[in-house]
Formats: sequence, structure tokens, C-alpha cells
Amino acid sequence: MNFSRLPVAKSNLQKPLLIIPCNQEDDDYTSTSERCLLSLSDEKLYKFKENVFKGLDDAWWVGSSYGWLVILDEKARPLLLNPFSGDRIRLPLIPKAFRQCGSESYFVEQLRKNFIARAVLQFSPSTSIFSAVIIYGCNYKLAYCSYAENRWTNLAGAKRAYMDIIFCNVKLYALAVNGSVEVWDFRGNLPMKILDIEPSFAIEEEKNINFPIDKFSTQFYLVELKGEILLVKRIVGNFVNAGKAVYETDLLTDEDTQPLVCPYRTMHFNLYKLDFKRIKWEKLNSLNDQILFLGGNHSISMSAQDLPNFEANSIHFTDNRWDEMNEDYLYGGHDLDVFNFEYGSIKPLYVCEMDRIYLPPLLAVLHSILN
Repeated sequence: MNFSRLPVAKSNLQKPLLIIPCNQEDDDYTSTSERCLLSLSDEKLYKFKENVFKGLDDAWWVGSSYGWLVILDEKARPLLLNPFSGDRIRLPLIPKAFRQCGSESYFVEQLRKNFIARAVLQFSPSTSIFSAVIIYGCNYKLAYCSYAENRWTNLAGAKRAYMDIIFCNVKLYALAVNGSVEVWDFRGNLPMKILDIEPSFAIEEEKNINFPIDKFSTQFYLVELKGEILLVKRIVGNFVNAGKAVYETDLLTDEDTQPLVCPYRTMHFNLYKLDFKRIKWEKLNSLNDQILFLGGNHSISMSAQDLPNFEANSIHFTDNRWDEMNEDYLYGGHDLDVFNFEYGSIKPLYVCEMDRIYLPPLLAVLHSILN
């Protein structure tokens, strides 16, 4: 495909999109300045305006909110970018006290791409009253900055390690690694912690039998759906052969000691809704007319009525095994599929011709119309 002839994306209508590299013919390809939009509704690629990503070679993408991208540049300086207008907003530099490491060069070269696990915005940066929150560091702590204060501060009352964060109704919801949910109210001058609960799980034994921990691993996401808080459990086969999870030793032969198939593949999803009154994760078996879009940088729910080319009651997900994408497999980045809740089936989200996607696909729900 000749990317120079791709149509240019213009801002207008909300659509779920993937931001992916335009070209990766070179095995050492790492540029983030050449990016294209993949429309999930028609599987077509579109170009951004020229120079939108100028000066952002080897940048790292850590979040997406309100159509803005949260990026760490090559020197680990955080910024917000609107990919349609080209507007940029510099965020405060990461304090040295947050880094817990040696020199500046060591942080930039060795730790930068793993330092921020998640970034979300409270409001659109266009309002000038927004706050940004990040999960950062090897201990997965929480910190925030407001546009007015222009500095990063550890979130008061955040005592655990965290897996995911979302904003809902001016409140920050944080999912800790122990399954607890903590909530901060951001309406005052300072964020105030207002809730700390440890919901119980009603997970039937059958699921544990079907997905034993020696063959499967899990990832968790928080998603807002019509004002409700959902917990999505993604079940990943650690080694997958012909659609079935197997042990790594089963993939080796006397003639060839290299794995023959996918090093990991998503196999199933479980879905729960937070019942605040009963302090419990309530299992759901259907999304009805809703669609979930899950990404390592951003997750959102949308109505199938607003997206006529998408299946209702489904989850569209991207590959966010970011720490495994640079291993010696010609596979990283390809765990992009659609899970159908009614049938429990998975089909490809996008058939990519690249052997390997070296940079994580970025899920962005942007206000865009593709002409």
C-alpha cells in the first residue's frame, strides 16, 4: 500500500481508532514520527497531517483521553498532543525523587519506556482545568498534576500498587493489585480519598479448572459503562498452539528447539460490575448492546447503535504485552482480536501484514471523521 496516497484524517465525529506504524520494513524500525490511523469500522488506513509528530522520534505513548495523546518524548519529558490540531501541552517534568535510580541518562535509556504504566486525564486539556494522573515506577504508585499547579504530587492515601485507573463523574477509580478499589474526589482544591473497598469475587470453580494458572495468565481493566464501573478480566494463554493453550515443552521437537507457535494469545474474558452496596464484584454474562474497547493505554465503552459496523456484546482488544514485544519472537503486537460474549468466540480485529508490530498499537477514541 502506498501510504503517501492515503487520505488525511480530519476532526469531527467520535470513532474508535488504532494508531500504528505506517511502515516497518526495517527490522530496527523504531520511529514514532511516522504513524497512521487504522479505522476499525472499515479497516482502512489514514494519514495524519504532516509534521504532527515532528520531533517525536523514539517517543513512547502512555495514554489517551478526550482525543489527546499522552506521550513521553525521547528525553522522558511528558507532553499532551492533539493529533488532529497538532496542539501540544508540556506537562511537568518527572521529579527525580520519583525515579529511584541513578543518572539521568540511565533513566532515559533504560527505564523510560517502562516508567509510566498508565496515564489518564480528568477533563479535556482544551478546558485548561484538567488534571493528569499516572501509574508510575516499579512499585506502580499514583501521582497527579493539575494544569494550575504544574507539578507532580503523589496521591494522598494511595498505599498500594495499582493496575488500572479511570475517571468517572469527576472521581478517580484505581484498581489495586489485590483487587481493591479506591476512589478519589477531584472536585476540591486537593484530591480527597472517599472510598476504599475490597470487593469479593464470585468466580465459579469451573473457570479455574478451565484456565489453570500454569497455562494461563490474567490482565485486568477498569471500564466505565453508563456510569457503572466494570472490571474486565482478560485470560491469556501463555503458549498457544492451534487455538489451544499448551505447555512450552510441548512446542519443542528433537529437530527444532524453538517454539513453533504464538508465545501468548488471549483466550477468554470474564466481566464483573461493581456493586457498591454489597461490596462485591457481580458477574455479568452479557454487554447487551454495548461494545468495549480495551487497550494498554486506554479503555472505553460505546453503544453499538452509534457504531453500526460493529458487533454488539463484544470486546475489541489490542496487544498490550508491552514488556514482551521486544523478545525474540516474530509476533509482538499481534494479539488484536474481537471477543463475542454470546458465543465465547474470538476473531481477528485486524489482519496485519507485518510480521511484527515493534511499537505498541495505541487505542484512541478520537473525535474524527475519515474522508
